[in-house]
Amino acid sequence: MSFSILDLPSEVVDHIFSYLTIDDHRYARRVCRQWNHQLSSPGYFKATKMRLEQAYLFNVRLDELAGYVGQGKLHCLKVNDLIQLEGMRPALFAEYMKTMVQLLEVSRFSLEELRLRNCPEETLLAVYDGLVKACRLRHLRVDVEPDHFQDMIVPKVPCFVSDSVGLSLVTHLEVTLGNESFVGLVSSLASQLTCLTLTVFGKHLLLRCWNDIRLPALHSLSVRRGESHMPIGVIQPVELGGGCWQMLAQLETFRCGTYNLLNKVLVEMLQHCKKLQCLAITNGCISLECIEQIGAMKGLKDLHLAPDHYRNRGLTGNPPVLQLPNVEHLHLSAEIGGIRLGRQMPKIKSMVLEGLEAYSSPKALISEIGNIDNIAERRLRKFPFIHVQLDREANDFIGSLSVDLLTFENCRIDGSLLDVLAKPDTRRQILRIVMKDCTLTFQAGQPYNIRTVTELREKCPYIQIAHSGIIYK
Repeated sequence: MSFSILDLPSEVVDHIFSYLTIDDHRYARRVCRQWNHQLSSPGYFKATKMRLEQAYLFNVRLDELAGYVGQGKLHCLKVNDLIQLEGMRPALFAEYMKTMVQLLEVSRFSLEELRLRNCPEETLLAVYDGLVKACRLRHLRVDVEPDHFQDMIVPKVPCFVSDSVGLSLVTHLEVTLGNESFVGLVSSLASQLTCLTLTVFGKHLLLRCWNDIRLPALHSLSVRRGESHMPIGVIQPVELGGGCWQMLAQLETFRCGTYNLLNKVLVEMLQHCKKLQCLAITNGCISLECIEQIGAMKGLKDLHLAPDHYRNRGLTGNPPVLQLPNVEHLHLSAEIGGIRLGRQMPKIKSMVLEGLEAYSSPKALISEIGNIDNIAERRLRKFPFIHVQLDREANDFIGSLSVDLLTFENCRIDGSLLDVLAKPDTRRQILRIVMKDCTLTFQAGQPYNIRTVTELREKCPYIQIAHSGIIYK
């Protein structure tokens, strides 16, 4: 089977090449290689996802669906908001359950990811029955909204006759800790889980998972706060036990999306993360002690630091120099003002600068990045700017970058940057430029007489532009 880009419909191919400069053959070949790589990757075939809801289930034709699944294209199945079906007529509910089991049976050779949201106990039992012969399922997600915490009970996972079918293959679990039954789900799959994502609405259930459940194979842990205005408490140091420390010692990836829940214990937790390579801390005010501990973790390869996206909080105190000799991917928030970066980052491959929706200024961070040894001579894979305001002062820095992909997303950009991006040296150093949902501001005396996005595309064909706007001051 061929995966050439020329196998695509002609209108798609025309669209792909519509923004390429005709004589820029090097750029064209690079884009072709990137597209061919994407088309031949497993992720291309996993792009098809099916979402099942009440109205769809009663109209589905299983014979057509079986032929569709038989092509190996259905890899993800989403079942949403079915608690309301509990009150329907018994005959209709039985028909629904039968359809659900049949659907899972015909998907047994292709289904790799299953997402269940607001599903009653009867639906979950039917899912268990339908997964008896599933042989590729790896990723399970079970979510519930706060309104259904009391109604939704997650049954225990049954014992399968073989360790090569059904839920016995699940290694990635995402679960909302709504009540004790969800903790039981984590416990029943604990021995096989390598990646665990917990959505938290209260600290007591999180402590149950960390202290009481043995997770011997776990290497990736994510904790995020559920969407609720109710306080979830703060974990105290005395509340963490030996089971938690043992789990942290084997982690390679730790993502903390609810810093305020862990702000009194996070430094001690990071001290136990001896193997950590990827760390993400978002939402909250990152303390001086936490920055010091991160700087002591020499094995980090991927670091993401961002304060709360709804409160303009930065670092407290005077942060030390953050030495990251092995970091390859660095994602920083513009709100972390005053942070100092070490000059030695010989392995850096990509950076991201992100701000709040109010268009924060990344001047301080740009200055720190500019001081990294030989940063202008490094070849970066990508450098996205997200939700930031870029004034004239940023032009020299951006023009000095050597990067495969330069992205501006939801940014407010001074129009003088176009002069920098149009220079031949910049065009050679930056292979691809993308602007998405950006606003360009022009002064009356600036040379670019651009009034519309169409004119911008015509005068800057080397920039891929989507949903951007023009403002004259």
